[in-house]
Amino acid sequence: MKILISYLVSWWPDSMFAWYFLSSLLKWEKERFSNLLYVDWEKFENFIKNFSWWAIDQFIFHYNHKVRQESDQEAKFLKDFFQNKWYKVIIWENTNLNLTTEAELRQARWWWVKQQLENLLNKYDQIYIVTWHNLTDRIETTFLNMLRGVDLPWFVNMKFIDKFFLLPEKKVFVVRPLIDLPKDYIQNLCDEFTIPYFIDKTNFDPKISKRNKVRQIISELASMANVRKDGTNMFRKSWQNIYNRIGEVEVWREFWRDLRRKLELEEVYKEFWDKLGVNFIKKIEFRKSLRDLQIEDVGQLLKNLGIYQDITKQNLLELLKFFKFAKSGRKLFKWIYFYKTSGGIFVMDKKPLEGFTGQLIRKDGDYVIRYPKRGDKFGNKLLTKYLAKKWVPIFLRGRVEVKEKNWKIEEILLFD
Repeated sequence: MKILISYLVSWWPDSMFAWYFLSSLLKWEKERFSNLLYVDWEKFENFIKNFSWWAIDQFIFHYNHKVRQESDQEAKFLKDFFQNKWYKVIIWENTNLNLTTEAELRQARWWWVKQQLENLLNKYDQIYIVTWHNLTDRIETTFLNMLRGVDLPWFVNMKFIDKFFLLPEKKVFVVRPLIDLPKDYIQNLCDEFTIPYFIDKTNFDPKISKRNKVRQIISELASMANVRKDGTNMFRKSWQNIYNRIGEVEVWREFWRDLRRKLELEEVYKEFWDKLGVNFIKKIEFRKSLRDLQIEDVGQLLKNLGIYQDITKQNLLELLKFFKFAKSGRKLFKWIYFYKTSGGIFVMDKKPLEGFTGQLIRKDGDYVIRYPKRGDKFGNKLLTKYLAKKWVPIFLRGRVEVKEKNWKIEEILLFD
């Protein structure tokens, strides 16, 4: 198996130590880090044990934002540093100087990374992107998400390893080796291991961004925390414990949720194609919350569906608005239909046949097999609410078959 490890680096301490730390572990040089605090070594052992050193290529990716006077100088230092260590270095310079905010620059960087990886997919069986995200970043993101309004997955927000959100269907993963290490501790480690780095002072100015302001608050809270004799800051250690415990719960929650949906829905979609009068139904999966979708995500979806020709920005904005804000419903876009429902977002090639007709399908002894009608109840609940809780998409609810005897529904075929 041919594997690519691509380090997304800048000259900041966390970025440089992420490269140094993981590249050393890949060479089985764990002993030099035996005194590190916070590290969950089991994560790394499970990750590294599947690799053979001779089958790994390692690249350096750097995106020069060109927003500071030092940017070009830092890019040159970085190129010289890693080329001297026999790494393949790929550097891209931002040519759109209208991009100034953190969000705009971050989006531009990730789309550039996506383009680089798409050019490499045919050469490798697996690709891993190594990023600098650390425990402090994770805590900051949790606070920012809480300010926006957050559920459990967005409280956790980052994992040690995850699928690359812009290429979710490919064997491309994001690895965050520093996810358990605080930012200031990482800088101390760079000094200890004599790893060169630069400091971007703009990252600490609370007037520049909301994240910087949150960073300052978190730093003040951490300064008030108890500290163990070994130097462990208990404020940060508490957050690490919370993330790990929630992660354990989320693994099982996700497993059972996915299993339930597969058993109850995925295998029966095709059973409904003829009943709905369509040629295909496809569920749309995004690697982010619908409320965080951007116009570029909608454009990529349409490209994947092969309907991106002659699309205007207004078209994309209308579809984005539907995905983000519509509670449920359908939207015709060109020649296909998008449905938003409790089971997710679905696309099909034509408008499905209307349901809830109560139409008789057949008789089975004393039983009547029919389609549902408005007002039907199953047990003590309205049938529509029961099906919604079972994650049955809205366009399927009127075409399931119900088994009725003496005017009472006793079974829902295919779903019960």
